[in-house]
Amino acid sequence: MADHLVFARADFEESLTCVGSVEAAGAEAAGAAALQRYGDGWIELRIAPADRVHRVLGEPSPGRP
Repeated sequence: MADHLVFARADFEESLTCVGSVEAAGAEAAGAAALQRYGDGWIELRIAPADRVHRVLGEPSPGRP
């Protein structure tokens, strides 16, 4: 199982924002988990494997790489 970050926006004028994360065995399962946890009230909902996101600036959060 891997962590996936969940990004969403409710309006096209808004920026895509990280709304949280889900843990799932793959992209399809992560998408289903994101829909279940965060609902379908968005115009856009995306997931990204957390280990594919690279820190550019700042310190890691406690418990995160």
